[in-house]
Amino acid sequence: MGHTIATAPTGTDNDAAIATSQGKAMVRLLPQTEEMTLENDMVRVRFASNGTIASIVDKEVQREIISPGGQANHLRVYHDDGDAWDFNHDYAAASGQELALMHVEQQTEGKIDQLIFHYRYGESELVQTVSLKQGRRRIDFATKVDWRERGKMLRTSFPLDIRTEQVVGEIQFGSISRPTHRNTMWDFAKDEICAHQWIDLSEPDYGVALLNDCKYGHRAYDNVLDLNLLRSSGYPDPEADLAEHRFTYSLFPHPGNHVEAEVYKQGHELNVPLRIVNLMETTVQAEIDRSLPASHSWFTLDDSLIMVESVKRAEDNGDIILRLYETSGTRLTARLRIGFAVVEVWSVDLMEQPLSPLA
Repeated sequence: MGHTIATAPTGTDNDAAIATSQGKAMVRLLPQTEEMTLENDMVRVRFASNGTIASIVDKEVQREIISPGGQANHLRVYHDDGDAWDFNHDYAAASGQELALMHVEQQTEGKIDQLIFHYRYGESELVQTVSLKQGRRRIDFATKVDWRERGKMLRTSFPLDIRTEQVVGEIQFGSISRPTHRNTMWDFAKDEICAHQWIDLSEPDYGVALLNDCKYGHRAYDNVLDLNLLRSSGYPDPEADLAEHRFTYSLFPHPGNHVEAEVYKQGHELNVPLRIVNLMETTVQAEIDRSLPASHSWFTLDDSLIMVESVKRAEDNGDIILRLYETSGTRLTARLRIGFAVVEVWSVDLMEQPLSPLA
């Protein structure tokens, strides 16, 4: 028997439970007349017959998340005659075309319940697995697309029962607020905005974040969060996005605002999930048995608002570079514990030139 090591990103709450069963999950085709729902101890999700989400209820606070009459995760295709950099700002004036839902499957893998939606549009196929894990509010939309449409743009939208004039989106080493209204030309120019791993609409005591693992074009208007999934523009690449794609986005309802809910952790865990490494039978197996502890962390911080963004080798020598940043925009002092022997610790600039000794 070899060892299995589960590695989780520093400072996250990734579930390190490892399933040892080699059996496959049972998949069941859902009849069209059967109600489509996902539910755990925290969230109840109800789907409409066209595959959109009709209701999401946070069971802990007894709050409906989707705006009355809204359809969430509404996958729509819009005409797009723009190039790789720009598209018409009034594309949303047309309601867009829905994908045709062909059939739905249901399966359970351990603590994760899933509904698998199979869609078609023109010559394209889209399969989306919507997952809800026990003990979590986050709803994942793992998507596989074989996209064959030209001059089209695929988007999804989430109309939320949230009232706020500001949307917060992650940028490198922090976040930025932008308006959800179009009162001025400056606001109108921010109709399509970029964000890295998450974007969030929050009232003072409750909010909803839209996470992604590779899709950065967003639109936040009033109470609707919208995500750009695919664009097959014809210039400069006439074959742009005409291929198979795999990506995941997630909806994360949460008490408190994006800081109190530590939305940055959810975005990081989606982008850097738990990784399992198998140590196969080797000649040093006995040595491994003696040396591996039950658990170990190389870096530990005593404040959850500090993020270990990266750990890398120095460009010019064998030193280790550790990049950290404060995620909420406040000032604080934290203690860093290092799980291996060090000779000295220095602060350095972005060119990795030493500035001052720290230890």
